[in-house]
Amino acid sequence: MGIRVFFIEGTIQDLQFMNMDIIAYKYERKGSIDRLIDLCYVKSHSIYSEVNARYNRGIMSKENGVDSFKQWFSQFEAHLVAVAPISEKVIVLHNTFDRNWKDSHQESFHNYYHLLAVFMAGISAVNDMERRSGSDFLDKDVELTKEEDPLQIKKSLRAKRARELGFDKYSLADFKQALTIFAWTHDLGDIARVEDGEIIFFEEYTKGEHAGRISEERSVDCARIVLDEVGRDRPEFMRLQPLVEALTMQTTFMPDDREAPFALFARVCDQIGNACFNASNYLKGLVEEYIAAGDETLYKIRHFVNFADAQVLALGRFFESNPWNLKKYLASIWEWPVKDEGLEEAIKERKKKGIYRMTAVAFRDFLEEHATGRPTRPWSPSSAGA
Repeated sequence: MGIRVFFIEGTIQDLQFMNMDIIAYKYERKGSIDRLIDLCYVKSHSIYSEVNARYNRGIMSKENGVDSFKQWFSQFEAHLVAVAPISEKVIVLHNTFDRNWKDSHQESFHNYYHLLAVFMAGISAVNDMERRSGSDFLDKDVELTKEEDPLQIKKSLRAKRARELGFDKYSLADFKQALTIFAWTHDLGDIARVEDGEIIFFEEYTKGEHAGRISEERSVDCARIVLDEVGRDRPEFMRLQPLVEALTMQTTFMPDDREAPFALFARVCDQIGNACFNASNYLKGLVEEYIAAGDETLYKIRHFVNFADAQVLALGRFFESNPWNLKKYLASIWEWPVKDEGLEEAIKERKKKGIYRMTAVAFRDFLEEHATGRPTRPWSPSSAGA
């Protein structure tokens, strides 16, 4: 047992610069002292990660950006604190798996940074709806047009299908809390499964089916274990479980049923929100996970690199007649990913050679060559296609 403070990235000076309180707490685990999982309180950790990412992307500077950033970030603080008993447990699970996985891999995708990005995307989208409506938009007296509910949030909680599922009993505050729990727990099935009431880690990130359960179902199973444990002291979390599970089950790549509650909203947050808020090298991490899974699919180069642009149009086409409306809306509330001009030129050069698609292995080489300026290996028909 020990009490220590650990910063996944950054230093005491970085956090003191932001004038943030640092909170250490006890966490015990079997094993030697060097195997202890040390955690920074989620609020400070989250703020540091996001500030650091914005510095790196040139969005803000230490001379003039922190106060405005802290003001922007304040919209998330209450939600982080409210579900801290859950997020802390989930962070332990993801960081434990990720540290072990990175012994033989460079980057990952389904990790802490992805969860934080989905959380920020979801909460900021709901807050934008509140600002635009000027009231509690879930109130029965507030009528919204399709254009006023672009992510179908109210439809998912108040339409006939939602009422049949009992979702109309939840308030806006309930939904925000469920959304926060969902963001932290929705990818547990990519790293673990439940056996005999215990969460058991996989050896690799696992997106597909295992023992008859797809990853989203495994995430639901794992979230139930976490909620059951926390629910002994926080029973209010248990009543949100149906919302959490409905959101999680809508994170498959594309929906089977466009009328299912959260069919659009959950995917927008999970897929496009990640691209707008993720502070890590998530593209490289996704490629690493595909390679580890033995994925030999040929992916479109441009769609893979510019995923937010490609996927917002794909979802837009699926849910409405004019897909540009969805992109226009999301680009107005989130910081849209800035294209890497050098990478764009590299893509054009590949197209001149008739290469439009690549396997995950070829993508890794492509990204490495772009980063270093040196070819990694010759291109072959088995790794790239027209």
